[in-house]
Amino acid sequence: MAKEAPMKKIIALITGATSGIGNATARLLAANHFDVIITGRRKERLLSLQDEIRKKTGVDVLSLVFDVRKKDEVETALNALPDKWKPVYLLVN
Repeated sequence: MAKEAPMKKIIALITGATSGIGNATARLLAANHFDVIITGRRKERLLSLQDEIRKKTGVDVLSLVFDVRKKDEVETALNALPDKWKPVYLLVN
């Protein structure tokens, strides 16, 4: 029997993941096997969500702390993405 190729993980980037729609969306996408990049201004909330998602779903999570209203912070964070996280398939902003 032939071995199946590993399924490629789909990456979603969600802004405002520390509360509201962004938070709910991050949880939903992770539950549906997306690896997620979660962003927001509140580091403690991001790290808590990151830990929760990893424990509940087993997907990879990357937390980025920045303010989407500040273009330089957005550019700095996205330009520094590790190669594994660069092929973002879905943006929820």
